[in-house]
Amino acid sequence: LLHFYTKFRPNFPLIIVDSSNPSNAAENRAVIDCVKDRLEISYQHYDLPFIEKCIQCLERVWSPLVVLCADDDFLFPEGVEQCREFLLHEAGYASAMGRTVLLDNTRSGWRGKLRVLKGYSIEHDQPLSRCRQLAAQFYSNFYAVYHTATLLENYRIAAASSDAQSLPHLPETL
Repeated sequence: LLHFYTKFRPNFPLIIVDSSNPSNAAENRAVIDCVKDRLEISYQHYDLPFIEKCIQCLERVWSPLVVLCADDDFLFPEGVEQCREFLLHEAGYASAMGRTVLLDNTRSGWRGKLRVLKGYSIEHDQPLSRCRQLAAQFYSNFYAVYHTATLLENYRIAAASSDAQSLPHLPETL
C-alpha cells in the first residue's frame, strides 16, 4: 500500500495504526522508514482490539474528514479528494465514496474476476429505514471518506455495545 502511495502521491497525511505482533510491527516500521521521505506519514502501535484501536487513532485525527484503508486495499488519492470536496459542500451527508473494484481470484478470466460496485445514497429521516436500505442492497462503505466526529462517535457506540467484538461492521452500519 505504501509503495502504491509513493506512485500516486496523496495530498493528505497517512497514519498507520498497527496492532500486529512485535516482529511484524518491526517489519512494518522498516517499510514505513523506507517511504517516509516521500510521504507524510506517522505510525502508531496499539495492542488493542480493532474497534478500540480505531477509537484511539480517531481521537488523534485533527482534520474534519478521515478515511480508513486496510493495508491490502488501494484508494486513489483523486477519488478521496473528490469525496472530500463533496462532503465539504454537502454537510448533510456522513460519508462519501467512489466506485469500488473487487478482484476475485477464484474466478477465471478477467471479466469474471473484476466486479465494479457502484455506490448509492442512503437517505431517509428514520434510522430504521436507513438500516433497511443498507440491508436491502448492502454495499460496504468501510473505505468511504467520513466526517471524523461522526465516525468516532460510531466507533464509541460500537465499543459500548456488549457484542461489538462479534460485530466488526457495527460502526459502518451506524
